[in-house]
Amino acid sequence: MARFIMILVLGAIITYGVTSITLNEYTSQGTQNSMDDYSYNRARDIANGMVDIILMRIANDETYRVNSPITQNLNNGEATYTAENSFFDGDSLIKIVVAANYNGTTKSITAYAKSFTLELDVGMTSVTANSEVRVNGSFLIDARNHTAGGVLIPQDGTYCLWSTGNIITTGAFEGGGTFNNVDYIPQTPPDPAVIASNQIYTGGFPTTPEQVFGNYPPGSKTLKEFAQTGENGSQYVTDPALLSYPLQGVTYIELPSGDIWNNADLSGNGIIIVHNNNLNASLKNTSGSFTGLLICDEILKLKGDILGAVVSLASTPSSNYVVGNSSGSILFSKEAINNAIKKVKLLLYGFGKKRLDIKHWFE
Repeated sequence: MARFIMILVLGAIITYGVTSITLNEYTSQGTQNSMDDYSYNRARDIANGMVDIILMRIANDETYRVNSPITQNLNNGEATYTAENSFFDGDSLIKIVVAANYNGTTKSITAYAKSFTLELDVGMTSVTANSEVRVNGSFLIDARNHTAGGVLIPQDGTYCLWSTGNIITTGAFEGGGTFNNVDYIPQTPPDPAVIASNQIYTGGFPTTPEQVFGNYPPGSKTLKEFAQTGENGSQYVTDPALLSYPLQGVTYIELPSGDIWNNADLSGNGIIIVHNNNLNASLKNTSGSFTGLLICDEILKLKGDILGAVVSLASTPSSNYVVGNSSGSILFSKEAINNAIKKVKLLLYGFGKKRLDIKHWFE
């Protein structure tokens, strides 16, 4: 009997020992798995955080690049990173590579980014209007594409005149442009191929300067607010007499309802906006040479020289809408427009907002 009891006790001890060892192994493995998961998530957080830091550095300084790997301590771990100019998926981008390490666990992220730049809506042409348009006199509109220096770029232009209303050209007015990759030399009268009247603007014609751009980000500064910062020589005035010359950046003239900026000197470059909430701020009898984008509620009698493009927002102008009736010219230039747009830096801050476009993200 005593031997039987001893055998039972020894069996229980052996069983307990084996069970304890097994449980310890499971517990140790579970603990290790938890530690590995924690380390992986921390490494991933460090990698994501470093990418965000680099994006902010590039947003603040467009020239910021890191061609040789740099290692930085971050959140009790390390992040090794580069930020180089690259070409991916047919686009010139900034390639950001981050390898993070936490407690021996590594996590890598590769991101491709591009500085955010406003883009004109696809419907915009050399002269884009939301009402009847008249052009006469010896005015010239050449909507074939040109460089910012005025050099012709073949087969890359647009309509001479585009409007939701009638287009009437008389006198010695010369108009040219590009349609279906075919260039039409300016002539009197313009070839009908480059005149687009009674058109329908997809999505509704813009009623604000911001809507002229197809990708204006919600929640960012308005163009008026940007002009008020004075960045890149920008100006905001309600009295054009207070403007400083040459015009630069975004020049925003907010006129009282029904007022006219007469004998307007446009000398300078960038983006000029003449606008109010009633869409009845007018620009009349201009002078000077301007390079960039002109956005107005109403345009009456341009007489200077413009290299870029012109947009008129008003659907019911208060007077005869004559784009040009004397000497003067508009040469369409994508480069001049893009150069003007690039000066508008819309700083997007806050949760979920990036100041650069993230084109690709690989983990």
